[in-house]
Amino acid sequence: MDAIIRTSIFEMANDKATVIHQTHSLTPVIISHLVKIFMFGKESRAFNHWCSEINAQLRRIQLNKLKSSKKPLTKEKLYDIMFDGPLGHTSTVEEWISMIWDERDNNGKYKYHRLPILQPNGVIIHRDIQRVLDKVTTDISNQIFKDIRNYL
Repeated sequence: MDAIIRTSIFEMANDKATVIHQTHSLTPVIISHLVKIFMFGKESRAFNHWCSEINAQLRRIQLNKLKSSKKPLTKEKLYDIMFDGPLGHTSTVEEWISMIWDERDNNGKYKYHRLPILQPNGVIIHRDIQRVLDKVTTDISNQIFKDIRNYL
């Protein structure tokens, strides 16, 4: 068994599994901030912060390459992990909207109740996130992603 584990085939599978796991773990922050951007709009004073947070996560995903190819995951795999899996249904976006609306700060006060909601419709936000992540995952797989603002 130890000899099999040391083979390059097993290493590649582990490396791919690790890359997939890390991508999964970074995705909730991306989704949360995309929902906030589409929910509250680009005019929100937190817009640049949300973009910075998304960029940090997406750049980590782009830098996380497979040992076998020295490239990020394929566009299809990235899209599956970042959109199809977590946001396959519009009702999931509506759950994100509710969760974000109910977020509280350290003092127990609602974080976002002061912000005007630009887009309350989960179906529209779902469509907008799908459009953005379709382009983003293509560019990450081609190692040319730079800034989320280019896709919004």
